Amino acid sequence: MQNSSKSYAFSLTFLYLLLLPSLSESQLTSSESRTLLEIQKHLQYPPILRSWSNSTNFCYLPSSPSFKILCFSGHVTELTVTGNRTAKLPGNFSSDSLFTVLTKLSNLKTLSLVSLGISGPLPPKIIRLSSSLQSLNLSSNFISGTIPKEISSLKNLRNLVLANNLFNGSVPDLRGLSNLQELDLGGNKLGPEVVPSLASNLITVSLKNNSFGSKIPEQIKKLNKLQSLDLSSNKLVGSIPRFMLSLPSLQNLSLSQNLLS
Repeated sequence: MQNSSKSYAFSLTFLYLLLLPSLSESQLTSSESRTLLEIQKHLQYPPILRSWSNSTNFCYLPSSPSFKILCFSGHVTELTVTGNRTAKLPGNFSSDSLFTVLTKLSNLKTLSLVSLGISGPLPPKIIRLSSSLQSLNLSSNFISGTIPKEISSLKNLRNLVLANNLFNGSVPDLRGLSNLQELDLGGNKLGPEVVPSLASNLITVSLKNNSFGSKIPEQIKKLNKLQSLDLSSNKLVGSIPRFMLSLPSLQNLSLSQNLLS
């Protein structure tokens, strides 16, 4: 009987040790829990955020196509929140304050805040977002002003989606984003110059529905991995360069609704 009890106790201890890593990976640090509650105060939308409290175990919240929090070793690695807001957040909202809070999530790999009514400029402090960040999606908001040059310092970005906002002016040099595979800046007011300097490993580029009014830049011919390019609904001028027809990987090309000859 004694041996049986020892065996049972050993089994429980072994099971606990086996589960301990996964339990620790699913329990956020107190500082990151507080950070998520700060984000809640800034956004207050969609309604799922309103149920958060000090007792919420964020790593166990159910995921859906419009909401996901992933954790690893006590840190948030993914924050995805998608709404359908058609108006800006209330007047006391500050994009600068929101991104100050977001920089506290130091292990983020994916940040997706889509259609939440976020307004105001994208602040230069975006450079202080997680150095591990691989995917940034801020589409379908009301973010205005120019795209800050500091965004090119997020060296591990693979996906950059800023579509359907109110960005204007020129696009910064993006050659430093050597890991970037997807760039979507469609549906803004960018221009008049087309992006002069793109990352060489891009696979998908969408610049549609903007105000680009220059010629198609020669630099595009260096994008040997490019599979999809959408420059439609701009004000592009000049002739279609021959190199566009000889890009080795290109499968989809849209140049409609421009002033090309």
